[in-house]
Amino acid sequence: QPGTRRHLRACIVRCAGRAARPAKENGIDDLCQDILKKWNLREVDGHTDEPPVRVGMDEKLAKIMEEQAQCVVTVKTRSKEEENLKSAILAQYAQVSDGEVTDSDQEELETSGGISTKNTNAEEVFKAEREKRERDKEEAQRKREKDKEDRAKQKSKDDERKEKEKKRTQKGERRR
Repeated sequence: QPGTRRHLRACIVRCAGRAARPAKENGIDDLCQDILKKWNLREVDGHTDEPPVRVGMDEKLAKIMEEQAQCVVTVKTRSKEEENLKSAILAQYAQVSDGEVTDSDQEELETSGGISTKNTNAEEVFKAEREKRERDKEEAQRKREKDKEDRAKQKSKDDERKEKEKKRTQKGERRR
């Protein structure tokens, strides 16, 4: 079988047999001698053909996890004042409105001294969109009326043209 010790030895013996022949083409002699030297050194050192021990995937993952566990996370300490500021900001953003005012919101506005945090921009945008829709409706209505008038004018022009054609043909028939 390829890759076994016996197979490798057979290949080297064949190579050595070629080396004994007088074929010195392309440096085959030197190559075979080099292989034989390395093979002999390997056998002297006591190497075996066993594949090197490979680390399993589980062991690799365990090693990586250990390294990550050793990383120290620094905890940022905040003063009481910073914590209060953060909670106030979060509370402010938690009460963001979509422009609708409920009874409870109205009561909060009245009890907070009349300071309004109502989103007026949303109302303005809503009004602008509504006005645009109304303008578009009116414009579409005017266009429909104009198209209707244009069709009526075209029809009357066609009728007049037909009448003129009819009169002209009648006049031509009378002459005959």
